[in-house]
Amino acid sequence: MNGDFPVDVDGVLDSLRGAQVVTIFFPILRRSLVIDTRATVEDGPLVRVLPMVSSPEERLRSLKRLRPHLPRPDSVTIIPWPKQVRSLVSLGVWDALAARLATTGHVRSVKALHRAIGNLRRMEEEELRRVISGDTYQTIWRRSR
Repeated sequence: MNGDFPVDVDGVLDSLRGAQVVTIFFPILRRSLVIDTRATVEDGPLVRVLPMVSSPEERLRSLKRLRPHLPRPDSVTIIPWPKQVRSLVSLGVWDALAARLATTGHVRSVKALHRAIGNLRRMEEEELRRVISGDTYQTIWRRSR
């Protein structure tokens, strides 16, 4: 699943520092980790695993539905992640996300980030099981007997 897909980790880390909204999407899972660092007195930053969308505009609409009281974000970073979920940790991206959320002072958001990685790992394991078992996948070649 990790393949040989290059990721510009330094570029990703730079992007994380400035964006109000970060979306990391996992094509194989058809899911996105969405982090909206904006906060109000009532609401802390948003951390959710959501279905992938087909465009940045669609993601902005989904954020508006989730957080109708907030204005349109000033900056959005969208990052495709063609690697395994655990590589977010091994490449330092996860720590950068946690540090970014910690600067908001909302402890619940950091906890939500840790729950999100657990959910993503479970989804990835389940997807791998489906690949191995053939559920929702078809083989291209059959074994000759």
